[in-house]
Amino acid sequence: MNDSTQVIILDCNRGRRRLDQTKSLPNSLSNLDDQSTVLDWIYQFTLQNGLKNITYIGGYQIQKVIQSYPQFNFLYHQTWNTSGETSGLALFENETESDLILIRASTVLLPETYPKISASLKEICIGGNFLESDYSEFAGIMYVPNKLCNKFLNQVNTLSIHKPKSQLEDLIENLRNSLPCTSINLNTLVAPLDRPVYLAQTIFQGKAKTLEQVRHVLKSATVLEQYKFSYFDWLDNSENIIQSISEKFADSHIIVRSSSAAEDNAQVSNAGLFKTVQGISADNKIQIKRAVSEVFSSYEAVNNKTMTTDEIFVQEYKSNLTANGVIFTRDLESAAPYMLINIDRNPGSTDGVTSGSGTNIETIYINKKLLQRVHKYNDEHVQKCVALVQELEIQTNLSDLDIEFGIDDSKELYLFQLRPISTKARKYILEDEDLYEQLDNIQQFIHSLSDSDQVSAGNSVLLGTMSDWNPVEMLGTTPRPLALSLYQRLIGQRSWAKSRAELGYMDMQGKQLIQSLGGIPYVNIKLSLNSFLPSKLSNDTANKWINHCLNNLQRNPELHDKIEFELTPTCYDFNFSQYTSNMKNAGLTEDDIADFKNALITITNDMISEQSIDLSQELDSLNSLGAILETWSINQKPQSITQLSNKISDLLFACETHGTLIFAKLARCAFVSIAILKSLVNNGCISESELGKIYKSIPTIASNMTADIASYQNGTLSLKHFLEKYGHLRPSSYDITSDNYKNGHLKYFTRILSEPAVGINTNGLETENILNNYSIILQEQIEQSGLNTTPQQLISFITHSIQARELAKFEFMKLVNEILESITELGQLIGFSRDDLSYLSIHEFEKLAAESPSPAIKSELIRIKQYQEKKWNLTCHTKLPHLISADTNISYFKLLKSEPNYISDSRITATPVILDESRSNPSLAGKIIMISSADPGYDWIFSHSISGLITEHGGAASHMSIRAAEFGIPAAIGCGPDIYNKLKSYATIELDCVNKTVKGI
Repeated sequence: MNDSTQVIILDCNRGRRRLDQTKSLPNSLSNLDDQSTVLDWIYQFTLQNGLKNITYIGGYQIQKVIQSYPQFNFLYHQTWNTSGETSGLALFENETESDLILIRASTVLLPETYPKISASLKEICIGGNFLESDYSEFAGIMYVPNKLCNKFLNQVNTLSIHKPKSQLEDLIENLRNSLPCTSINLNTLVAPLDRPVYLAQTIFQGKAKTLEQVRHVLKSATVLEQYKFSYFDWLDNSENIIQSISEKFADSHIIVRSSSAAEDNAQVSNAGLFKTVQGISADNKIQIKRAVSEVFSSYEAVNNKTMTTDEIFVQEYKSNLTANGVIFTRDLESAAPYMLINIDRNPGSTDGVTSGSGTNIETIYINKKLLQRVHKYNDEHVQKCVALVQELEIQTNLSDLDIEFGIDDSKELYLFQLRPISTKARKYILEDEDLYEQLDNIQQFIHSLSDSDQVSAGNSVLLGTMSDWNPVEMLGTTPRPLALSLYQRLIGQRSWAKSRAELGYMDMQGKQLIQSLGGIPYVNIKLSLNSFLPSKLSNDTANKWINHCLNNLQRNPELHDKIEFELTPTCYDFNFSQYTSNMKNAGLTEDDIADFKNALITITNDMISEQSIDLSQELDSLNSLGAILETWSINQKPQSITQLSNKISDLLFACETHGTLIFAKLARCAFVSIAILKSLVNNGCISESELGKIYKSIPTIASNMTADIASYQNGTLSLKHFLEKYGHLRPSSYDITSDNYKNGHLKYFTRILSEPAVGINTNGLETENILNNYSIILQEQIEQSGLNTTPQQLISFITHSIQARELAKFEFMKLVNEILESITELGQLIGFSRDDLSYLSIHEFEKLAAESPSPAIKSELIRIKQYQEKKWNLTCHTKLPHLISADTNISYFKLLKSEPNYISDSRITATPVILDESRSNPSLAGKIIMISSADPGYDWIFSHSISGLITEHGGAASHMSIRAAEFGIPAAIGCGPDIYNKLKSYATIELDCVNKTVKGI
């Protein structure tokens, strides 16, 4: 032992963040399973080895370390948030030229590490965790003998100057090229905090058990007998292995499973990546040899080689399974604390989940906090899976597991495979407790919401992500605070209710339609349903019908994005009779139903005859928006924070009163038109194909844009004039980080020059002629319905309301764009980027208009931004059901299966382009475009000759449904996460709108 040896504990990365900053900790104070901290383990290492000279270099929450370990020397790394570990290490000066031991503060190590790491006096010794013979990763400790200290520190200083963000791994790479270095295997002695397998081996001294090791101790499941061998063994003596398999599993069928080093390790999680061959007779040696060769070949196909340490294991094949699946004890992508069960309950299937062949796979989420206490699950299979996870986490000392299982016809649970999940790419930056607290708060909020609404009809609250104004389609599932608050302000606060009240519906003004559950937008479906009731309906009828609809929706949750077309009538169309049986079931009398019908007839007649709304006059009113924009752009050019915040406040008011209100009224009229057209299909008067032709023949602003793009292509329209007209549009219309067309035209339109223009009908007369073909049918339906209109008047209303809706949307988006661009200008004054601004609520900018700016405004907004950014990270990893009632347990739910809305009568097969994940500028021509949430700002895709469209979110009358119909493009709108995420893994997709199927091939 050398008393002069210097120990450096380097803690220069962000630590364990909590939403409540007072609970945040540096990495070194992270608790382990025994409640000791990482720093406790490091300190014991120094004490037992007589190492007294300890310097702690840190930044994040360093004051908490100073309070706990005042005996250390401390160096504060001021730029820890913007620079790397080498910049922090450069602060150290070794005045005594003694030996150095450098320890990353997130490293757990045992005292026995010291003699191994300090054995050489001529080389820098780098501790490693060895995955296999030719690969190791840095374990978090290195030893520098005194003879190399100066050269070592010189390397540190040089690297910190030229690459200030470099980490210790970058330093090690430099050291290997310039100084004598050696690596040493410290498995079971040292482990990084974020490597669960190595950590378990270190803390529990090799007790992290594998599938084979848990076989004899597991009580909650059966582990089948297995035969394991390596690729080296196979090459050496394949005939003996085949013979052993035949003897061990005589008279049985077997399954040959993969166990690659790239599949079962702490670095990566590649479950299901390699081949599995099942149902082979153990007596058929030719089939065994072929199966083993296929599995080993799959290693080579993925890793470019099969390593000698790669293994295969063989088990008895179970053919009498009633369920099979996979369990992840952490969210696979982010490491958020959820237990995820993918289960296929198709009898006879053995690999429906792992192979991706299952057609009815269920996805179940369980908040892991539930596993800490006794909880009764209403599903026997789930109960068994939970018991298995609870036991395995104890037996393996690991909480991040990938488990394959099966349940047979006698209800016996089998554990087929067990792997660690890698947390290397962890995206969840907060602690598990933050998520648990978030879910508890959301649950309480839902109950409070249900108890607080005593005004509207209906006894219970119901919330949905894709109903009515469909916030998930417009914003996505995890919008940033600015986008969500802006949408709530412009749409969900007043416009939605005022517009409907002015058209004769129940007045719901004063109520917020769009609720935020932990940052995820939900529509209050109870309020939405109330707002679709005629104002003249009696309270008793309203209560009975709303309660029936709420109950019906909970029984049939797949209707949550089709409320206006399949759950409740919002106007009088030609298929009102489809609702009468449900109305009787709701307890409505014949008189009640007649009153309901007559009230809807009145609302519909008033719209069609334009007594309750003048479509042309409403569009004329939109002209005031242009005048407002012109006033701000010509007469006033805000220069200060106060001037810009006043401009933002004025634009918000104008947009709400003259923009979204008008749009909301025109959108309701368009919905009525679409409902009437769909009722003609439901009655068999016209076909889906004919409906598609009608949609396609109605020219809108989108078809005008495509025509203008064609003019740009042939040189008759300049880019300047094109962008003057359309430059305000942007994908994700409320997202300030999304470029509008003006700023992002190179990204959206560059490839158009090399692609053919799309021919679009822009002749309004043709629309009238197409619909006039159905005048006789319309006359018959009008006479039977009791509507007080004519075919010509109805045709005019349908045409103009759909056109008006799209034009109003186009116009009010100019104000939304100006609001976002003004916020950007304000941000520039205080040094905030668009990304920074996206974490601030719109209310923060409205507040600035009402009070004098503080001298510390930037630091105040930085504090708010940092807090909101952490909240948004929590939002991104919060899993909630798409439909939530007061009785819903949001900590245990099954993912809702959505039925896509198919557009057109075509069938296509094409290569997909996932636009959400594309960072380049891919060619879209001839491709099926996939977009999770596609709002009006994505209209630019229709200028690229695309073959088809698939979205995760969206409804029957959503913007993209209308667009796809207008352009005659086959589409599956609102597939839901299950179908959408599954399709993302395929290189080719077949979209069959005739038979209403979409699948990868």
